[in-house]
Amino acid sequence: MITVSIHQPHFFPWLNYFNKVAKANVFIWLDDVQYRRRYFQNRAKIKTQNAELWITVPIKKADYLAEIKSIEILEDSMFKMIKTIKSLYVKAPFFNDYFEDVSLILSANHQYLSELNYSLFTYFNRVLGITTQIVKSSEINVGTVANPNERLVKLCSHFNATHYIAGKGGKNYMDLELFKRNNIEILWQEFPNQSIVYPQINGTFVPGLSVLDVLFNVGAEQTRKFINTEWRS
Repeated sequence: MITVSIHQPHFFPWLNYFNKVAKANVFIWLDDVQYRRRYFQNRAKIKTQNAELWITVPIKKADYLAEIKSIEILEDSMFKMIKTIKSLYVKAPFFNDYFEDVSLILSANHQYLSELNYSLFTYFNRVLGITTQIVKSSEINVGTVANPNERLVKLCSHFNATHYIAGKGGKNYMDLELFKRNNIEILWQEFPNQSIVYPQINGTFVPGLSVLDVLFNVGAEQTRKFINTEWRS
């Protein structure tokens, strides 16, 4: 049994993203598809006193059809974000365990958004003990495939996948018969992201935030337990 999951790069992903990574043998980092504006690729949710706050990586203007891997970050633009994160979480129980590493990654002057996201992603995987094989889609040669469903199947087949983890939203657009014809069983992820509760600083609990909020508040051991929560309906 070989299980593959595939997802576009996210900035400071939330817990269900890492659940999808941890439950696969191979995770494909889908970095060669069209960049999606005003989405999770360059922004994430953290917490203020009693509400969520979007933090955003400033990016340079790019062609509407630009691929994720080609999106560039504005130079010297991360200091404000680092300062914001510190001001909001400096009193969190596990702040000192992770802030220095995270701030070093954020301030490393990455040229491309995908490079920054990949550096953060691999760091969090190490912290959380995730050992899944990570492969960038831009480094996998499956030929030119116009149909998105066919490309997913080809990427899975490249690793001889028998199973594919998909979010429940995939039921609205995935060609299920195509996967069936290629002997790939779909495992539907039903991760309870909004129902996971943990102690948060700064007032009223806000669910569904970035992994950063979880790590700062409860540390890696508890975050690992959350990620391994029952994930299938």
